[in-house]
Amino acid sequence: MNEFYTKLNYTIPSYDWQNSIVDIDVEYFHHPKLMYFNISKESSDLIISCLPNKIFNQGHYEIKLFTIEGKGILSPHIDYDIKCSMNYYFEPTGSITCWYDLKSGAVLNRFDQERYFRYNNSDLDFACLFKAEKNDVYLLNNSKVHSVVHSSDLIRKMIQIQWYETDYSNIQQLLLNDFGTN
Repeated sequence: MNEFYTKLNYTIPSYDWQNSIVDIDVEYFHHPKLMYFNISKESSDLIISCLPNKIFNQGHYEIKLFTIEGKGILSPHIDYDIKCSMNYYFEPTGSITCWYDLKSGAVLNRFDQERYFRYNNSDLDFACLFKAEKNDVYLLNNSKVHSVVHSSDLIRKMIQIQWYETDYSNIQQLLLNDFGTN
C-alpha cells in the first residue's frame, strides 16, 4: 500500500466490454492515442453491483471504458479533473504505469484540451511503478504525477471508475475495509 496506487483483491465477472460502448466521450490524438467511451447502463450497473455501495456515495463519479492505442509514452502528468480512479485492466498489453515525486520548484504546465497538468522530467524523481496483468484491479491516485509506457501494438483496454470530488485515501480506506490488497 502506498500513496500512489493500491492493487485490490477484486474480480469483475467476464463481460463483453467492447459491446458495452454507447459513444465516444473524449478522444486525444497525441501519441499514443487516448479514448474514453461512455458505456451502457447495463454495463455500469454490473460494475456497481460488484462493489460496495458506499464508494458510490462519495460524490460525483463516472464509469468509462478507456483505451490507449499506439506505441509511446504518456508524459508525466496529473489529471486535473479526476482525483482518484479504479482501473479494471481486461486487456493490459504489458503497459507500465510509473509514479513520480515532484522536486522542489517544479514547474506546472496546464493543458486544458487534454485535461491534465504536465511536468518536465527534470522536475521529477522516480518513485515506483506497476505493470498490470489481465483482470487486475488497481486504485490510482490521479492527483499524483504519473506516466504510462505503452510499448505494444495492441490496444490497452480497461474499465475506469473516476471520482471527481473524493480523494484517493478516502476511497482506498473504504475498499480496503472490504477487499484488502495483494
